[in-house]
Amino acid sequence: MMTIEELRDFSEKTERIKRRVDYHTNQAVNFKRLYELTRNRKGIYRLLNTFAKKRNLYHCQQGTGLAISQMKSMNEVFKEFDVTKEDIKKYAEEIIDNAYASIMKES
Repeated sequence: MMTIEELRDFSEKTERIKRRVDYHTNQAVNFKRLYELTRNRKGIYRLLNTFAKKRNLYHCQQGTGLAISQMKSMNEVFKEFDVTKEDIKKYAEEIIDNAYASIMKES
């Protein structure tokens, strides 16, 4: 069983990885935009297009790799706590139901 300190460390690590994945996602979106703007152009724009395509691919691969590795780590933690997929689904449904109920109260 994980201690409170180990859980805290895991949570901090997860938050750092989330920020890194967000960074790579934003960069990939920016380079995709640059790629689309310079598509079918000539001259320097062709070089920019090639550069944007390569950087977009790089950031997509980096973000995906980080996300997958973090999901595997989280799966191990869930297994250690004996949390099943059904438990996670029930919890997610409960959160959605509570959020929907609070929205309905406000309107």
